Amino acid sequence: MYSRSNRESLVIGIYENKPLVYTENGQPKGIYVDIIKEFVNDNNLNLKIEFYVDEFVNLLELCKKGEIDIITAIAYSKEREKFIDFSNESVIINWGELFVHKDKKELFDKNYTKSRKYTIGVVKEDIYFKEFDLLTKKLLNIEPVYVYFRDYAEVLSSLEKKIVDIGIVGRFFGFMNRALYQNIEPLSIFIRPVELKFGFRKEFDKHIIELIDDKLREIKKTNYFHNSILAKYIVPDKHIFFNSTLIKYVFYVIISLFSLLIISFIIGFILNKKVKRQTAILQNLVKEKDILIKELHHRIKNNLQIIKSMTFLQMINPISSDSSKDIEMLYNRIEYFGEFHKILYDNEGFETVKALPLFELFVKKVMNLNIALKLDIKIDDFEVDIEKAIKIGIIIGEILLFLKNNIDINTENYLSFYMKKEINEIIIIFEYSGSCDIIIDKFLNDMISSKMFQLMLKQLRDDYKVIKGDNSCSLSIKFPIN
Repeated sequence: MYSRSNRESLVIGIYENKPLVYTENGQPKGIYVDIIKEFVNDNNLNLKIEFYVDEFVNLLELCKKGEIDIITAIAYSKEREKFIDFSNESVIINWGELFVHKDKKELFDKNYTKSRKYTIGVVKEDIYFKEFDLLTKKLLNIEPVYVYFRDYAEVLSSLEKKIVDIGIVGRFFGFMNRALYQNIEPLSIFIRPVELKFGFRKEFDKHIIELIDDKLREIKKTNYFHNSILAKYIVPDKHIFFNSTLIKYVFYVIISLFSLLIISFIIGFILNKKVKRQTAILQNLVKEKDILIKELHHRIKNNLQIIKSMTFLQMINPISSDSSKDIEMLYNRIEYFGEFHKILYDNEGFETVKALPLFELFVKKVMNLNIALKLDIKIDDFEVDIEKAIKIGIIIGEILLFLKNNIDINTENYLSFYMKKEINEIIIIFEYSGSCDIIIDKFLNDMISSKMFQLMLKQLRDDYKVIKGDNSCSLSIKFPIN
C-alpha cells in the first residue's frame, strides 16, 4: 500500500459504479474522475494523481486507516463521519432501486410484502442496503437473507442467473447498465435519495477540501455540470430507464410535487412570520426558531434539487418532442423558483422585503446577462409584504420565462422592466423594442390563459394591459398595495 508521507501524490480510491466512477480498459473514468482532473488542472496543484481500484468495502477500510486520501461517490452518514471527513458540497443526488428477474416480476409486484424469506443480493456497506435493511425491520413483513457481492455488476449478474431473488443497486448504475442484463426488471420501490460527496481520510489537508468544495460550487452555478459532465456519461437508451407508462407517471408526479412545493413555500413563510411576532415575548425560543428556519430552507433546497435532477433525467429521455418542450419549460421554472427562494431567504426581514434589491437581482438571474439583449431595470425603493412579494415573483418569473423563450435574445434590442409605487397601487411595466406581432398573439393565447398566471392575477386582484406599437410592445400590470 501507499505511504501517506509522500505529499507529492494524491491517492484516490475508486470502485466499479458506472457512470459515477469506474474503469474501462484499465483506465479510470466517470463523473468523479472528470471533476478531480479538472480540479487539479484548474488549481495548478503540483500533485501526482494516483487512482487505486478496489471494492467499496475495502476502500472504506483503507480510508479509515489513512492509506488513501480520497474516496469517490460516497454517501454521507453519521456512522461514516466518525472515521471519514466529507466535502460540504454534494456532487449529485442518487437513490437505490430494487430489481428482480423478469420471470418473477408479476409475483413480486403483488406479494413482496407477504411474510417469507427472500435472498437479496447487496454490496456490503452499501448505503442503500443499510437503508433497506432498516426499512424491512420497521415496516415490511419479510425476512431477508442477504448475499454479499463485490459490486453492483455482480449483484445484477447473480440476479439474472436466479442466484438471488432481489438485487439492490444505485439508481444511476441501474439506469446505465440495465441493457446488459436482458432478464431483469425494476420493481416500483425506491430507497430514499442521498447526497453523494467526496470522502477524505481524517487529518487530510483542509485547504484542498475547501478548494474541492469551491470547484463543486463553481460547476453547479452554471449548466456546465449537466451539459458537459453529466450528459457525457448519462446517454439516453431506448432499452433502459423508464417505459412510457412510467415516464408519464413520473412526469405527473414531478408536476404535483412542484405544485405542493409552491404551497409549502408560501405556508412556510406565513408560519415563519407568526414565529417572528412571538420572538419579542419568547426570547428563549430564538435559537430554536433559527434552527427551524434553516431546516425549512434546507428541506426546500433539497426538494428542489431532487425535482431538478428527476426533471433533467426525464428531459434527456422524453416521450415525444412535445413532452420534451414541456419538461424543459418545467425545468426552467424550477430553476427560477429556486433562485427566487434563495434571494428571498437571504433577506433579513420576515414580514416585509425591499423591492429594489429583491426584484432587480431576480430579473437579472432569470434573464442571464450573458446575451446580446440589453436589459434596463428601474425599481422604486419601497417595501412590500412578503406574501405579496412571493406572488409578484411568480408572475414576474412566468412573464420573463415566456419572453426569454419567445423573443430574440441574440439581437441587440432592449427589454425594460419598471416597478413603481403609486399612492394605492404598484405598477409593473415590461417594454420590448423588437418585433412583437407573433409574441403578442402567443402571449394572449398561451400566457394569459395559463392556470398559474390566472391564479396569481386573481389573488393579487390586479389588472393588465398590452400595448403594441410600430416597432415595440409593452405590458403593464397594476394591483392594489393592500
